[in-house]
Amino acid sequence: RRRTTLLHLAARFAAKEAVIKAMSQISPRRLLAMNQVEVRNDRLGRPHIVLHDRSRGRVKVHVSLSHVNSVAVASAIAIRG
Repeated sequence: RRRTTLLHLAARFAAKEAVIKAMSQISPRRLLAMNQVEVRNDRLGRPHIVLHDRSRGRVKVHVSLSHVNSVAVASAIAIRG
C-alpha cells in the first residue's frame, strides 16, 4: 500500500515537471513554479491540470500519468487557445 502511494505521488510530481516544461515551450515568459501546478482528478478519475498563476493567456494542458513497479512517468501537452 505504501509503495503504491509513493508511486502515485511520484507520478504527480512528474506531471508537474512535464507541465512546466510544456508551458515553457509555448509561453517562455510564463514561468511556473511547482506550487502553481495542481493535478486533480475529474469525476471519472482522469487526471487534469489546474494552473494557479496570474497570466491571462488561455492554455489547455493535457496530461498522462503512469506508474508500474518502481517507475513513475508523466507527459504533458500544452495547447494555446
